[in-house]
Amino acid sequence: MRIAIIDLRALAGNESSVTDFLQAHAARSKLLEDGCLDFQIASDPDDPASISIIMTYSTAETQAAHRETEHFKRFAEECMPLLEDAPDGTKFFGRRLLDRIA
Repeated sequence: MRIAIIDLRALAGNESSVTDFLQAHAARSKLLEDGCLDFQIASDPDDPASISIIMTYSTAETQAAHRETEHFKRFAEECMPLLEDAPDGTKFFGRRLLDRIA
């Protein structure tokens, strides 16, 4: 199992657009990607521009394949311009670490 946590920051005034786009992106990932086990979007209630994506994939390979999908390419073209910076703070976790935390 491969879990990725990605922190994003929406440009001022684009918080709702980014969140809406990501919710649709998450739905496509769960529906169209066999290895996508879960895909959640969370925003900070005190700072709506701060948005996190939590993705769970069956393997590192299925998570990597996510970047080859049409909906990921749309994310790169349409949503990334609404962000302050390109996401670069991805944190990956395996199931063993999460079992120890739980």
